Amino acid sequence: MSGEELKRALVREGAATSRDAWQRAELVVEDRRRAIDRELTDLRKGAEQRLKADIAALRSSLLHAANIRARNNRLQTEEVLGRRLEILARQCLQEIAEADRAALWQSLLAEIPAAGWTLVRVHPADRERARSDLPQAEVETDESLGGGMIVSTAGGRVQVDNSLSRRLERAWPELLPELLGELRTLVEEA
Repeated sequence: MSGEELKRALVREGAATSRDAWQRAELVVEDRRRAIDRELTDLRKGAEQRLKADIAALRSSLLHAANIRARNNRLQTEEVLGRRLEILARQCLQEIAEADRAALWQSLLAEIPAAGWTLVRVHPADRERARSDLPQAEVETDESLGGGMIVSTAGGRVQVDNSLSRRLERAWPELLPELLGELRTLVEEA
């Protein structure tokens, strides 16, 4: 074999070895690309799952915070509304008393125990009734009572408040939830 033939044989063999090495390298690279694609797919899936979990947690947190704010706003609104309703109720006491002041007076007076009442506070419209029915008592007037009376013994040791104002005050904790419930129903129906 001549040097030229040897050279050509070596070049052919080198080229074949290079092609084989190159093909093996391409197979390794292709395997690595597929592995990287799988890793990327797994990473994307993991990221999507974490993102969904984070979104769900954030949504839950935001809904909880919104529910708390809504409940607090409702409570504050009901408190303000309750104060306004109580003011309106107190303003209505006079109207209630005026509907049949004489009958109301007799009914409330009948509930007062017999005692040596020395002072009676009444609405100005009931001054003469107080003087007539409790002649031994000093009569004072108070517009805020609406109707009824507050009676006291000498020195104020015993006092009975049988006024519409006091009755409203005692009944208000039971009335307010009922009124707010009715208002809620009216608003929801509107």
